[in-house]
Amino acid sequence: MTSKIPALPNIFRVQLKISNPSASILQKKFSTWRALWIALAEAEQDLGLPISNAQLYELRQFLDDINYDIARQLEREVRHDVMAHVY
Repeated sequence: MTSKIPALPNIFRVQLKISNPSASILQKKFSTWRALWIALAEAEQDLGLPISNAQLYELRQFLDDINYDIARQLEREVRHDVMAHVY
């Protein structure tokens, strides 16, 4: 049986290739997001928001310690991969 699916343009093929990213790509993606959140929290603290040094320390401690099982569960609920890591 031949496939009736038309050939996809190159841009779609590239996106499909990364639709199942490796663990190292996911680690880099979410660690980068966490680094941005830490930088944001530091800037907010500098502006006077009530963010303690202890809170910043805790954020830094978990920069690369990602619980993907909990994140997957939350992603099903919120339907957004990055937001699942905020909770």
